[in-house]
Amino acid sequence: MRGHRWLVPILGGLLLLAIDRDVSAQSAPEGYARLQETAHSPAEVFDSTVRPSGWAPPPVSPPAGSAAGPMTAPGMSALSTNPPGSAAFPQDFQAWPGISPFDQQYSEHFVDRDGLWKWRGYSNHTRKYFFGLDYIRTSFKEPKRRRIGAVGIDTISPEIIDPFTQPSLRDPTGTGDPPQPYFDRSFAAQDARSAFVDESMPGVRLRWGFFDPQDQGFEAIFWWTQSLDQTRTFGLPTASNTSLTSARVLNPGLPILDGTPNGINIIYDLGTKYTWRQEAYGGNFSWIFSPVMRRGSFIVQPTLGGRILRLREYFSMFGRGTGLDYRTITLTFPDTSMDEFDPDVGPETNIPDPDTPPFSGFLQSDVRSLLAGPEAGIRYQVGGNRLKLLGSTKFGLAANHEIVKLSGKGIGSPQNLFDRFGPTSPNPDPTKLFDQERTFADRQENTHISPMLEQTITAEANIFRAIPVLRNMRIFKNAHFRTGYTFQIFWNVARPTDSIIYRGQPLDPKIRVDRTSMWIGNWDASVEWTY
Repeated sequence: MRGHRWLVPILGGLLLLAIDRDVSAQSAPEGYARLQETAHSPAEVFDSTVRPSGWAPPPVSPPAGSAAGPMTAPGMSALSTNPPGSAAFPQDFQAWPGISPFDQQYSEHFVDRDGLWKWRGYSNHTRKYFFGLDYIRTSFKEPKRRRIGAVGIDTISPEIIDPFTQPSLRDPTGTGDPPQPYFDRSFAAQDARSAFVDESMPGVRLRWGFFDPQDQGFEAIFWWTQSLDQTRTFGLPTASNTSLTSARVLNPGLPILDGTPNGINIIYDLGTKYTWRQEAYGGNFSWIFSPVMRRGSFIVQPTLGGRILRLREYFSMFGRGTGLDYRTITLTFPDTSMDEFDPDVGPETNIPDPDTPPFSGFLQSDVRSLLAGPEAGIRYQVGGNRLKLLGSTKFGLAANHEIVKLSGKGIGSPQNLFDRFGPTSPNPDPTKLFDQERTFADRQENTHISPMLEQTITAEANIFRAIPVLRNMRIFKNAHFRTGYTFQIFWNVARPTDSIIYRGQPLDPKIRVDRTSMWIGNWDASVEWTY
């Protein structure tokens, strides 16, 4: 070690001043004797006349009938006059179980190539840490195959559809194209699963932990994935009055309960728009215990830890319609030799009336779940440093705190309300007529138990040593490549399309939680460093 030379005379002077000086220290335990001279025999040390206030322990009487001399009390050095079999150290200083000779840390000092003294420590308990950075692709469970709308409500009957559909005649102009119908299918309610497709979104996962030489250790994981947003549109949901003549496709309707025995199907003939959003992130930690089974390179270890998951699912529906307020016009065709119809009169058809203001309805369901709880399982691996297969199975119980929100505006059918409560109805009630600005909102918050299961399978290989460029990069010196799949499933979870009672004016939609399972799958490719 290098130092300033002017410190040498100062340090030397301090040492000279300290020579032959008394210092204060902790007093010896009662019964110990102080050695007065530079050399004493064992008999002098343990003589009863020596003042019992020094450094030597009090004498110990030998066993009855023994010819041995004075015994060294427990705590004395083994290089003493102790008879065979007597204790040399107190219990705290014994090699077992007080102090083990195998857990000491050894060190060495050496001169580095830059000329500086350095220190290096060694320990028999070398702990290996790891850090992993994962790229993941996340898939969520699709919405349940459930009707968007009330169950048991009939859609529009054919006798209502037919007057608004052009006949399928050949184009009399000779182009060969039949006239395009305004409506080409019924107002059937849309199915939640068929409205949205299964997609995966990118994300990231971080892993950190360590392993001791006995293969026990700790692991902590945090993952986040980008939100999944899907939108599906039928027709022209943002059409203006001038666009009504362009509405040539009959869009899905919304069956609702409106207080009548049969309910009603709201006709959004201008268009409907459905939105689905899923967001999730979470993490877990695990203590990994010593192997309970070891067969060559195959190891099985129990694990114990905890998990947390934040899940949000959102569903909304927006529709626009005319209330089927259509006007009838007569189409005439040019002169032709075809005999299927009278070219001077032509067929009659119906088109949307541009003078009718459209109405709209909006409904949204938002479910947020926070799951947290303990978990236990097993971890297993097989293989070596070059190629290793790892897996784990964990089961737990989570406290699931749910917040379910339902809101919207203008859900109802103007025609039905006018027929039931209009001036010409049997029981007129102006307060129950259709209100475009009528809003509704409902909220439920509860906590319950949700079982959960996670299954992972991962392959780990040291492939960077075989890649010419990467093997010379310092960052990949202690790195491994990993790839695998993680599957998480949670039971007793609320979902947005399963938590709605579809009602309309003069009633309002309400929340009805119908819980089901929810799974999340992650494909991953990662780099793991050990240090």
